[in-house]
Amino acid sequence: MSFCAKSVALMADKRIIGIDGAIIEKRKICKTLQKGKSMEGKMSDKELVVQFFMEGYVNKNYGFILECLSEKYIDHSPAGARSNRDAVNILKAVSNMFGELQISVEDVFSENGMVATRIRYDGVHIGECMGIAATGKRISFEALENFKVADGKIVESWGYWPDKEIEAMLR
Repeated sequence: MSFCAKSVALMADKRIIGIDGAIIEKRKICKTLQKGKSMEGKMSDKELVVQFFMEGYVNKNYGFILECLSEKYIDHSPAGARSNRDAVNILKAVSNMFGELQISVEDVFSENGMVATRIRYDGVHIGECMGIAATGKRISFEALENFKVADGKIVESWGYWPDKEIEAMLR
């Protein structure tokens, strides 16, 4: 399923079970997420984080990033953003390093305001990265990124990109 689409349909079986355990009724329930919002209008923590990746890295919708991250957002990774504006600047820097960037959400788990992700990045090296001038090489790597969400906003993150692996692919 592509998270890049403006509308994503989630299908689930709903079973109504009688007292004796027999299935009385089985029907398909369809929940449509439009622009990352559930039918209730509020994004879940998982939906918010997935939208962060799609809007920030793929669509370059930095206005959305400013809204979904707390103004006091803290990034505990080496990039070290200390506000939502710092985070936008980091996304812009990545955009200048890697063109045709595509994101694949491989795993996403959420519990008690924490969201853990495994993300695949795929792009073309178009600008200086780690001191290496643009090579035009297409690279692909996975990263682990974890987020803390409070009151509908991302307030903290911990990201781990495989820097040595990326550097080796660029050389």
